[in-house]
Amino acid sequence: MTERTSKDNIDIEVRRYQHLQATYQDADFINAVNALRTKLLAKYGERVSFQIDSVKASEDNQKIIALADKWIMNIKDLVYFADGYSGQATAAPPEKNRITVTKDGKRRIRVLPVPHPVVKTTKDIRITISDDDSKVIIEIGPYATKPDLLANWSGVKLAQKLLYGEKKRKPAESYELVHAIFKARMAGHGFLQIYWQYEEEKLPGYDKEQGHSKKHTDYQSLERYYDRHKPVLSDS
Repeated sequence: MTERTSKDNIDIEVRRYQHLQATYQDADFINAVNALRTKLLAKYGERVSFQIDSVKASEDNQKIIALADKWIMNIKDLVYFADGYSGQATAAPPEKNRITVTKDGKRRIRVLPVPHPVVKTTKDIRITISDDDSKVIIEIGPYATKPDLLANWSGVKLAQKLLYGEKKRKPAESYELVHAIFKARMAGHGFLQIYWQYEEEKLPGYDKEQGHSKKHTDYQSLERYYDRHKPVLSDS
């Protein structure tokens, strides 16, 4: 097996971040979480959490794991959304992590995954993004050394990539297309069928009017595009 490089890890975290942002707003995901929450609340009471623990029966923990696996996310990402979104289990996320955005005149909530993929604190080094999402901030404590800073450089590059994109490369098409393909694959559709829906502008969840410019001319091209951007689990 080829060992991952720092660049590989950054790419995985960016893909994870984009996937969570899209999934946290997906009606099917929200409905699945709510359906499982209803069952757990009926069985364990209003303070039940989506954490994997000994309070719940093994089969209920397995249902939580299966839900996370289906949507390709870590348990902590599911717990953050499910517990915080409901307000009925663990404490809700900090208010700054719930951002009200407006699209087509409709107000909706965008929930940022926690821990934020660019927040990293080790050995007196802390890497964050500014509140206005305009700058990468590196906080260096009194005992940090040059090796400490170099060891955290991957966090800096991840923050730069999230904020400024990939230099010397054309920006990727909106993640909306990637998420639409993800949902189609989840439903068991092959790429020939997905490409036909894409070509006929009938792919659920995909709207070419939202600023898409890249045109795929065959299903192999669409499959390669998805493989470059599809959600993958990080090690964290």
